[in-house]
Amino acid sequence: MNKAGKMWKRTAGTAVLSVSCFFLLSTLSCGLDTYPYLYAPSIVHQSDYNSSDYLSNYFSFYTADSKNNGLTAVTFKGTEVYYKIFNNYSTMTTYQGAINTLINDDDFTSAAEKIIETQGYKTIKLSTGSITPLIKQDNGNDRYVYIRLTDYNDGDLKAGICLNNTDPMSVYDEAYALTYNGTVVYPRRNISSKYYTFNFGGDNTDTDVVPKEGDDDVCYSETASEEGTWYVSMYVLSVGIDTSTWIKYYSKPILLGSVSIVEGEKN
Repeated sequence: MNKAGKMWKRTAGTAVLSVSCFFLLSTLSCGLDTYPYLYAPSIVHQSDYNSSDYLSNYFSFYTADSKNNGLTAVTFKGTEVYYKIFNNYSTMTTYQGAINTLINDDDFTSAAEKIIETQGYKTIKLSTGSITPLIKQDNGNDRYVYIRLTDYNDGDLKAGICLNNTDPMSVYDEAYALTYNGTVVYPRRNISSKYYTFNFGGDNTDTDVVPKEGDDDVCYSETASEEGTWYVSMYVLSVGIDTSTWIKYYSKPILLGSVSIVEGEKN
């Protein structure tokens, strides 16, 4: 009883419950309510900031629509992606370690809250329009999702977001590109009202802006790991809502990995 109570936490803005807690509550015959939980997406490709292989600098996961669509206590809304930019990779890995500790303790509520509220991770913005969550639920149809933040070329290695119902992707294909009102959209930083790309210091001086201290999506250190290099860490979570209370629910956070982005280079 105490263990179950300890694992459940609720705030005005968010609420999460681990799968293990759900089953524990379900098996206790003490009249306690069983709270909603959400299944997490699964990793397909986890990127690594240490990699020098530009081909592998993408993120990929598989949504959990089929498992979450049948839940009755919470309305599954889809899958959301969060990112944060660092100029010191040790700081980034420390942030990630703090989340891993909470996940290992089955404290998924605190893990999601720490990512969103304490560490200040931001949702991906788009080149036009807004989709919330980024990958909206699709009536129980699981999908492979591919995200590349930076351009390496103008073909299949350019920045983009793709969805595929049958096969994972490792390169960009406009036939599977995410769209908003029929227009293909591309990932952008979530900062003020600007549509800044992740091509830091690129050719377009209006959009390819270099991150700086004070930006909402940046954790800035006085000591950079390598001058001119930035590190982007990403997480993915399933998102739901209780339509009677409008409280949001999140699944276990899944680390998608991280990529290094060098100013002024095709990454």
